Amino acid sequence: MTVVGPRNGVITISSTAYTLGSSGGDNGRILSFTSASATTITIPVGLPIGFKCTIIQDGAGALGFTLESGVVLNNLASQAASAGRYARLTLEAVGSDSYVLAGDVPGAGAGPTGPAGSMGPGGATGPTGATGATGGTGITGATGPTGATGIALSTGPIHLTASQLAHLTTAPPELIPAPGAGKAILFVTGALQTVFHTTPFSSANARVYYTNDIPGNNFGRLDNGWQNQLLQSSNRFVMDATNEPAGPLAPVANSGLSLWDTDGDDATAGADTEAYYTIFYEIITIV
Repeated sequence: MTVVGPRNGVITISSTAYTLGSSGGDNGRILSFTSASATTITIPVGLPIGFKCTIIQDGAGALGFTLESGVVLNNLASQAASAGRYARLTLEAVGSDSYVLAGDVPGAGAGPTGPAGSMGPGGATGPTGATGATGGTGITGATGPTGATGIALSTGPIHLTASQLAHLTTAPPELIPAPGAGKAILFVTGALQTVFHTTPFSSANARVYYTNDIPGNNFGRLDNGWQNQLLQSSNRFVMDATNEPAGPLAPVANSGLSLWDTDGDDATAGADTEAYYTIFYEIITIV
């Protein structure tokens, strides 16, 4: 069992039985389980209220939970297992020996949409008043400017093959498409999961860029910590908590996000590392 990276607090666990707290403090950590066989995680009595950890199924073996006497575990879908490889679960102690499990469990998903509420009466519109989220427009009132979209999760994780990663300069893959005229993407945070097989890349230096004018060397680069992960000869899970973009044009109006390498394509023979990107972002309106 190895702690990977002092900043991220990631613990990699290869055994098929694990008791929370046994590593000397799992609170606030990311626990990455790599076994190919089914793994049992025991929740003991006595962990403090407010205890919280993130659990990743990084191997083929499904994750299940057992409870010591007196421990209660609740889940929205009444499940206590992971949904499959790369499932992400969050466990929180909300009371004394009382826990809530959230995330990728079997059968998890959005429930049916409730019925639409009735429309309120139309009021008089002021000179610059904004339109309500569900209310009706007044008889003569003008619609106000569109507000910014809230935080959105990209369609992901976004899977990039070894072939795509070998051609990051000549064919940079698009991670997030352009949001449309008058709008811009504001990067918030994200995560990178690399899957190593036999041969690492030797020069792939992947960074995320705003794609306004990459060929003209006129771009905005995100100051993320993912660029050296494709050179590693092991599986990696790296969070990125920055929202500080680097470069003169970040964020850029109507520009997507792409993965690009300024140093040229990687020609390492047999390199077969894959990558999964998950990105959180906001779409803002430029006025």
